[in-house]
Amino acid sequence: MKMRNLKLMGVTALAGLVAVSCSSDDDNQIQEPAKERVEVYNDFSGRITYKNEPVESYDDGSGKTASSSGFTYVADISAPVLHGRTMSATGIAVQGNKAYVSYHWNENEGDFAGAIEVIDITQPSQPSLISGLYFQDVDLNEIAVQGNEVYAVGGRSLDVSGYDANFTSGGVIEVVRLQGGTLTNQVDEAPIPAFSGNSVFRAGNSLYVASGNTGGGVFELDLRNNNYLEVTNSDYYDNSKYGVNEGSMYAFLRGGPNSELHIHNSNNFNPGAKTVIPLQHPTAPADGKKVMRLDFPNNTAYVSSGTYGLHSYSTNDPSGNAVQSFTTNGSGLVNGVDYDHNHVYAAKGSEGLFILDKQDFNSIAANFSFSGSANYVKSSPQNVFIAHGRGGLKILSK
Repeated sequence: MKMRNLKLMGVTALAGLVAVSCSSDDDNQIQEPAKERVEVYNDFSGRITYKNEPVESYDDGSGKTASSSGFTYVADISAPVLHGRTMSATGIAVQGNKAYVSYHWNENEGDFAGAIEVIDITQPSQPSLISGLYFQDVDLNEIAVQGNEVYAVGGRSLDVSGYDANFTSGGVIEVVRLQGGTLTNQVDEAPIPAFSGNSVFRAGNSLYVASGNTGGGVFELDLRNNNYLEVTNSDYYDNSKYGVNEGSMYAFLRGGPNSELHIHNSNNFNPGAKTVIPLQHPTAPADGKKVMRLDFPNNTAYVSSGTYGLHSYSTNDPSGNAVQSFTTNGSGLVNGVDYDHNHVYAAKGSEGLFILDKQDFNSIAANFSFSGSANYVKSSPQNVFIAHGRGGLKILSK
């Protein structure tokens, strides 16, 4: 089903101009948003503290030993403070020797602002901030990068945006052009159904956005010029949390009390022919961060389930029974997950980051705890990035 939408294109920070493109069947006029909606910045003074401290290994859950885990705590990057607004880190994507971080302004319900920053990780033990882009009216929740573009999803005030309330409740996609891996003020925006976007990935000439606890779903957006950023296919359901593209499989996580995996095979997003796997464990709380990673070709999905811990599932098993599970006696919620060849990384809120043996979740290689909450984790070949809200980022090297 093809859906027409209203979109803003070509936002420039210097001139504060917005060029508007509407399809012929759009009846509502777009209200011009505030001037200079985006702003490139490059002042990062005092933001990075280098540590070079070994991460100690874990001893049966009873305490840390003196031996090293093989990981090193290399740097702390404080959250950006932009126009008096302290941002909270929400998502991380890695391409080559650069990491891209999304931020939102986690204040009152009606407050919106966000940012994207670029970290150069050419030297894994000496990461450096090199580029930043501020959004004065959008909360950014998640980020992806491919080639010369960054894709970020979030939400903004529907009243300020002027978008059609019959189509969106404020959810948006932002497309940012890169130049040499750094951010520019060349930004295109379009509305997406639901209140806010939760995740995004690109496959071919389309973007796939998981959007919204209420009135959301998964939406396919076209990147070709003739239908640029228009929704071309939709799969509506509540508690749409996260999507990934691995191998020939698109997989999406539906959270909540009846959590599910929605799998589209053969690189084909087809809501009418998807496979739905009801999962053994629910996810909670409803408005918390939930992340899924798909280990292909092992056909293993890792799901952060909040209060219900971390679980792995086989995408070949229609029963949805967990293959492995991890939790602790502590009060931290598993907000994020990632993996590499040897480990699975569980961002467990106030308890910090747990580094688990990939073959046996009962074997804990390390628990990297710190003041703050581990809200998200991303692994690259040589680093591990931990987002902890207003605390910014912790960076480990492997």
